[in-house]
Amino acid sequence: MSKTDAVQSHKERREQWRAVVDQFRGSGQSPSQFCQERGLALAKFYYWRRVFALANSDGAPEANFALVRRGVAAQGAGGDAGLELQVDRGWRLRIPRGVDEATLRVVLGALSKSA
Repeated sequence: MSKTDAVQSHKERREQWRAVVDQFRGSGQSPSQFCQERGLALAKFYYWRRVFALANSDGAPEANFALVRRGVAAQGAGGDAGLELQVDRGWRLRIPRGVDEATLRVVLGALSKSA
C-alpha cells in the first residue's frame, strides 16, 4: 500500500466514523447497545467519538490547557514559582521559571498533535 493509499484510507475511515458517531447521537441508545447492534468494536467507537469531541470546527484538535498558579506559601518557601499546565488527558506539565521559549513551543505543539 502506498503512502497516498494509506492517507486516503485514513480519510475514508475518518468520514465513516464521523457518520457512525452522528448516527449514534440521534439513536437514543447507549454506546454498548448501538455498537452491539451494528457489530462495531466499542473501544473503536469510544476512540473516534473522543477524536471528534476534541476536534474544533476545522477538524484540528483543540489544545485545552488550564493555568494553575502556585500558592504564596510555596513561593515563599523557596519553591520554583513556575507554571503548571494540566492537559486534558490528565497529564501535568511543570514549566520552571526561565524556560526556553522555543523549547516550550515545541513541547506544546507536540502535545496538541498527540491529542
